Order: sequence, then C-alpha cells, then structure tokens
Amino acid sequence: MAALNTLILTSIEPEEMTAFKSLPGHFLASPQESPPFNLLKAAGMAENNDCPLILDLGACRPSESIAGIAASVAAATPSPTEITVIHGGSRGSTPSPNAKRAAFLIQMLTGEDVCGFRSKTRIYPAKLLLGIDPVCFGCKDFFSEVLVLGSRAGYKVSCVEADACGSPDMAPVPGVLFFLRHMLRRLLPWPSKRLCKKNFKREKMMDFLLHPIEFLKFLLKENASPEGLALAAAAGMFLGTLPLLGLHTAAIIYVSIKLRLNKILAVNISHLCMPPLVPLACIQTGYYIRHGQWLTSASFHTVLAEAHLRLLEWFLGALILAPFNAVFFAATTYLVAKALRHPVSK
Repeated sequence: MAALNTLILTSIEPEEMTAFKSLPGHFLASPQESPPFNLLKAAGMAENNDCPLILDLGACRPSESIAGIAASVAAATPSPTEITVIHGGSRGSTPSPNAKRAAFLIQMLTGEDVCGFRSKTRIYPAKLLLGIDPVCFGCKDFFSEVLVLGSRAGYKVSCVEADACGSPDMAPVPGVLFFLRHMLRRLLPWPSKRLCKKNFKREKMMDFLLHPIEFLKFLLKENASPEGLALAAAAGMFLGTLPLLGLHTAAIIYVSIKLRLNKILAVNISHLCMPPLVPLACIQTGYYIRHGQWLTSASFHTVLAEAHLRLLEWFLGALILAPFNAVFFAATTYLVAKALRHPVSK
C-alpha cells in the first residue's frame, strides 16, 4: 500500500493524538480557533510546513472511534486531489428525509455519492482551503459548501466508512436557497477556477472515447435513482414545452450535463412535447390569457400572418403548462421507477 501523505490533524485533544502518532508522514497540530476557522489556520500551517493534506476530526469523540478513524485513514491512502469524507455509514443514526434529499442534491452538484456529507471528519487538500474565499468559512453551511466548491474546482469527493458514529456534532442540512444558488451557478456557461492539477473529467472522457460501450452504459445508469429520473423527466418536459424552436435537444442536453441528470431520459421524454398537441395547448392557453376566449379559427391570417402573435401566445401558455408538465411527469416517473425498483409483493 502506498505511503500516506503528510497530514495536519485539527480540532483534537492531546490524548487523542496517540492513535495517529504511529502512522508515518503526519504532522500534528491543533489550532484553537472555533470550527471551521481552525481549518483556515491549519491551511496556513500546512503551507508553511509543506503539508498537502489536512485531517479534521471535527468534534471530540471516544478513543475507540478515534482509533477506527486512524485505521480508516491508513487504509484510504488519501490524495491531494481528493476530499475524503469519513463517516459512520450504517452504524450511524438513520438520516432524516431532509438529510436524504440534501444528500441527493449534493450528489447532483458534486457528481459523487456523498452519503455521509454531514460528517465533519474529513481530509481536505490544503490548496483547496487556501483557494476558498475566507468569507465562506463564516457560512453556516460551510461543510456542504466546501464539498460543492471543491468539486467545482476539480477535486474528487470520496467517502470512507469508519467506526466514527456517535458524534453529536454533525454539519447542518443545507436549506433550499443553498441548492438554488449552486444550481443556478452551475447553469451559467462560464467555467470555474480550477485548483486541482489532475483533470478527472478529461481522463473520464478519454476513457469513454476508447470504450464507447462503457459510455453507453454510463448514460443509461447515470443518476438512475427514482429521484434522479424524476428530475430528468421534469427538466425534459419543462424545456420541451417552451418555444425553443430548433433548440430543444441542445438546451436539454446542456442542462442535463450541468445538473448531471440522466440525459437519455431527459431528451426522449421531451419528444412527448412534439407538435401538434403540446404547442397547440400552449397557444390556446396563451390566446385565452390575452383575449379571454379560445382560438377557434385556423386560417392563413391566424396561422401565418399572425405567426409572431401565436409565438407570443405559445410562450405565455408555456409559462402555465411547462411547470404543470414537469411536475406531473416527474411524479409519474418517480412512482414508476419506485415501483420497478421495489415491486409490490402479492
């Protein structure tokens, strides 16, 4: 097994250091600032001592759990290109529905299944912490924020299960505004600043080019949970209902890439919005909004001469029908996927 990189241990008591002193390549330190500002100071110490990684143990915990974490660190072989979250796994408490939804959304933002995202026991690349805006360290959702920012900066996010459950100090579950802010940021076309030297995305794409069958398997399995399929169906139907003439497929693929949705489902379910049914329904709805009555005549004048007005009515009607279609087909897809995954026993 490869030797461990040098680590800095933060937020630990002196008596807890013994479990790590036997591991090679470690530098022990314990900044006294309150979390997560202790990480900011530890990052400066790491830079001065040529330490590429920082291990944060979070809250104090029993010595047997500390020993389990030390063993997990030794087995994980942490890398300066990864953020490693160490959590209690199945031995921890059952997550709440809000925590499950947050874990799914963080998976969308990072591209990794970070099931123990609330654990504060983590291994951070020091370069990442030095590259983050210091204002972020004062954010109440810092421990979720750093995972998303790290992924955006090119770092891989991984999880390691350890006997670390029982800690009362868990990171809070981010709210709706947190996810809306980061999802809107992901939809913007300009790239984020890369801090990680290793380009995981480029390596993955090169591997897919060499193995097209694996790429097809990836597309079929991508975010294929009931929740992920439901969001893909919602995105496909919402964008498919809008009057994006000739741009529907491109827009759906762009949004699916940015939000890591199942592209095959999103594109194919949008075919339900092909003319004439959905566009006609949108035009009728928009016409009713403008005139208070339905469009009952189809002539050269109403179809071609007033095509710009029909396009405006299509847009107005889509503002009503697009959210309805998205919610309806998302719910239907979720229920079908849930039933197929867990068939009802007779």
